[in-house]
Amino acid sequence: SLELRAMAYCSRTRKLILHVEGEGGARAIENLRVPAPERLIAAHDGALVTGVAILAAGGSGREVDFTSRYFAPWNGITEDPVNGSSHTIIAPYWAHVCGGAQAEFVAHQASPRGGRLLLRLLES
Repeated sequence: SLELRAMAYCSRTRKLILHVEGEGGARAIENLRVPAPERLIAAHDGALVTGVAILAAGGSGREVDFTSRYFAPWNGITEDPVNGSSHTIIAPYWAHVCGGAQAEFVAHQASPRGGRLLLRLLES
């Protein structure tokens, strides 16, 4: 079973991160049923949140730092197969989780199509 470890919100992009952990965290994300978009829209009008990223550490049998899924029915996207914009907020969040000691990450987006992302935080 999964438990919510942390939640983070970016007001600039209006994206929400749900960081979960528990037995088989990454595998549970990979096996997660796609939520019914109409239920998400009925629960929230999209004024504050336009996308939800769910992530967990590691990945099943992969050399990755974390595994994620991204849902944005408020933008007409039930599930984005490989989403770059959500990772622009996930990467700094994950750096914080790692104590700021890491600036490069390998991510797996576990949609049915799936994808691998190489992320690097740049100095601002």
